Amino acid sequence: MPNQGMSPYQPDAENAQPPALPKKPSSIPKVMGITHLILGGVSLVSAISGLLSGGTLSSTLETQVGAVEGAIFVSPSSLALLNGVDQANGWLLWLDLLVCIALIVAGVGLLKYRKWGRSISNVYVSGSLLVKAFNGYILLVLAKPFFEAFVAENEVLQPVGVAGLQAILGASVILGGFYAIATAIVVNLKSSRQSLH
Repeated sequence: MPNQGMSPYQPDAENAQPPALPKKPSSIPKVMGITHLILGGVSLVSAISGLLSGGTLSSTLETQVGAVEGAIFVSPSSLALLNGVDQANGWLLWLDLLVCIALIVAGVGLLKYRKWGRSISNVYVSGSLLVKAFNGYILLVLAKPFFEAFVAENEVLQPVGVAGLQAILGASVILGGFYAIATAIVVNLKSSRQSLH
């Protein structure tokens, strides 16, 4: 017998479903936000120190080689081959600085579960991959004459060769791109998108 005051088309109160509880937001944006802030802060310090030191590959290499004097030799003529690379490396550092700032801003947005945090994360991914491609171009194309001269004047490097030396340095560039790719996947997951407002 239907309950008093209820339409025959309405279910009995006993059979009525309780309202659905709101879904708990995913913890992915929070974790990514913290990671963004840590990596962005470290990268920002590195980019600023590179810019303050002049942003030149030749000065960086001279300092590093000076620390292991006697093991590896770099002639002034070889270092002069990096002069054309230094301007490109300076642009790379400025681009990297902008990417680091985007990463930090995205981290703040994701920690606050804001949609714009995801949008800035996607901007970071594009910028980071652009920086990695530019860095690869510098190592593989612009700096190749230097690497050829550098290997030629150091017997210890000749078994490795120019291609081997570029591959070692290029590996660090590729590894750096993995975080950007992981970010692109994780922040665009359905659970991440639905947790942002």
